[in-house]
Amino acid sequence: MVQVYERNLEFYVNWVEQRLPQYALTKFISMLPKKARVLDAGCAAGRDSRYIAEHGFSVTGIDISSNMIWEARRRASLAKLYIDFKAMDLEALNFNEESFDAVWCYGTLNHIRKADLKLAMKGFSRVLKKGGIIFIEAEEGEGEKEVERNEILGERIICAFFSQLELEEALTTNGFEILSCIVDDNEINLFAKKL
Repeated sequence: MVQVYERNLEFYVNWVEQRLPQYALTKFISMLPKKARVLDAGCAAGRDSRYIAEHGFSVTGIDISSNMIWEARRRASLAKLYIDFKAMDLEALNFNEESFDAVWCYGTLNHIRKADLKLAMKGFSRVLKKGGIIFIEAEEGEGEKEVERNEILGERIICAFFSQLELEEALTTNGFEILSCIVDDNEINLFAKKL
């Protein structure tokens, strides 16, 4: 999967840059304390990281693809923003406990194995401060399957799909309270708070 994104990096990044999730980002930012430290988990080329940083927050962006991280750093530099980008797997977060006030996880969970969902949520819980906010966007569905991503990548990739119940259960069993969840057009948008 990483290789598919890296082979199509320029096209993918240009496609994504034009699709800012404005409503979700605005709501997310409104929930943050002043000077919040935010983890952008699966930041790709840093589109959302830059938006959050432009609003005065300290952002760390991680992505499993080192080429995406290079592009994220380049774009942040062009925008004259300091964002700490790191190549890292979200299933093995290398941060101290309670390092962040919030986690932004947009479209990333569909790229992990379903069996690793609870591990990812456990990691998010570990690095979030008490009262910290998490936002998750994921594609709704069942199982793991190869899907066509021609309009984005020009290739097929394996994706995991989740139900609202699966995501909510993975969060609540790891110490989160669900604040809101909207499912629309097979897209889940979920906000939760660490208890």
